[in-house]
Amino acid sequence: MTAADWVLIVIPLVLILVGGGLLLSGRAAHREAMRLRGGFGGPPGTADIGSQEGFGADPEQHRRALLEARRRVLRGGVVAAVGGIWLVVAVLVRTL
Repeated sequence: MTAADWVLIVIPLVLILVGGGLLLSGRAAHREAMRLRGGFGGPPGTADIGSQEGFGADPEQHRRALLEARRRVLRGGVVAAVGGIWLVVAVLVRTL
């Protein structure tokens, strides 16, 4: 196995690991953002936790955190998918 073969195998594995890490951290951030969603003073499921009562919750900050978590999950999935496809193609090219 040459150095080029190692590179074709190692880079996709790194991409899969980085993508998986992004995906898991994004899911954890999304879970945390959803935990803050309660609805004191609004319909259940709204993001206005205590905004009128002075509990210090900022609905706009909650929305930004939720969107950033969703973006991180999407980025992680894309990076992991690219790494997986790259790995499959590299293995197929190597065997054929």
